[in-house]
Amino acid sequence: MNKKYLAPLALALALLMALPMFGCSLVSVNEEKNRAQVVAKVGGTEIKKGEFIDEFTQAIQYVSMFGYDPTASEAELNDFQDMVLESLIRKNLESYQADLKGYKTLTEEELKEVDSVIEDEEAYIFDTALEQAKASLGAATEEEINKKAEELFPKAAEQIVGKAFKREEFRTWLKEMEVRERLVQKMREEFDATITVTDEEVRKAFDEELNTDKTQMEEDPGAYKQYQESAEKYGGDPPFYAPEGYVRVKYIKLVPEDELPAELADNEAELAELEAELGKLSLSEEGGNTERIAQIRAEHASLKAETLKLRTEHFEKSRLEAKKAYEKLQSGASFDEVMKEFSKDSDFMNYDVFKEKGKLLSSHESAADWSGEIKAAVLKLNEVGSYTGIIEDSEGFHILQYVGKEPAGSREFSQYEQTMRESVLSAKQAEEWEALLSEWLKDTTLVTRYLERIRDVGKKS
Repeated sequence: MNKKYLAPLALALALLMALPMFGCSLVSVNEEKNRAQVVAKVGGTEIKKGEFIDEFTQAIQYVSMFGYDPTASEAELNDFQDMVLESLIRKNLESYQADLKGYKTLTEEELKEVDSVIEDEEAYIFDTALEQAKASLGAATEEEINKKAEELFPKAAEQIVGKAFKREEFRTWLKEMEVRERLVQKMREEFDATITVTDEEVRKAFDEELNTDKTQMEEDPGAYKQYQESAEKYGGDPPFYAPEGYVRVKYIKLVPEDELPAELADNEAELAELEAELGKLSLSEEGGNTERIAQIRAEHASLKAETLKLRTEHFEKSRLEAKKAYEKLQSGASFDEVMKEFSKDSDFMNYDVFKEKGKLLSSHESAADWSGEIKAAVLKLNEVGSYTGIIEDSEGFHILQYVGKEPAGSREFSQYEQTMRESVLSAKQAEEWEALLSEWLKDTTLVTRYLERIRDVGKKS
């Protein structure tokens, strides 16, 4: 369970390493000489300033989405420039080393996979161009639309992959990139196969994670629901420590499929405002509020009656469905059967784990919590298989079945030994690879940087 947050520069580097080696050209032909400058060399490969500028522009766009401005100061800008250049060097260095180690060709089957990727990506871009052609031409023949789409292909490519490729240019570029990535991957897989972990390393990692989880769950017991259910839905390591007080429940959820009517939402907001004003005036030590208090109470009573009518109408279908579901339970139908027929809860519809063992509920407050009405009703149950009556809250109607207590305390190492082994091995492989890459990057006979040539990029005038 990952509880750490990446620092802005580390996050940016992770994003950059995931980007292909291209960029969106934002310069004029007058800058060709500037863009042609060599800013780094990797083996016999030159990295031009134009490539750096394109990568830098794209990186700025990415990190800005996280609220980070690397141009805020000269020091930050220099760090960001260095990081962007380093990402380009790393990509080229991996390709260089793969070639040096003899990873030069793909199998026929792998080349077919590359061609399949190219066809899918090309089709996606052309479909985008087709939609743009239809929008620009309006009524036109299929031939005219296809011709226009061909003309718009570079524009669509620029929007999707960052560069205005013509079709053949796109195919050539993508094939080079896909082949290069697969050759690097072959080198990396062979390297990873040399890395092993000991039983002691696996046990130590488990104990450290257990201690971390125990501390966190004791400080914030409500976090257990969020982390445990996330692991059950999406995979990954669950918390290795469970706090006391959790139970498992199965769930029949009956809520309106239509959105809450705007009038109803407005009324409820106005009621809340009136109640807040009434409370403030009632507590005030100043006199002269009697008339306004009476007016608020009259307005509140009238609005509440109107709101109740609207709410009853909006929830009527769900109310009737809840009644039918409860009657089926009372007549002897199994909870699973009725849940399958009636429940509108997406987790129970989409994830088998919840259908089988139920979801978590406790008195602890959680980021993904149940309503107070539901929690109060469920926590009164203690017999496995028993269920609540129909519970009504602001969302709709609910019936829940008590499945049993969630085992509290530390998880057994044996239960997670294999997943921990895989996790520790993966982390060690990444660490060892990074160490090797760092050694290559330090080799000045292999890598040359011309940092002074990039210092003007991104500089505020």
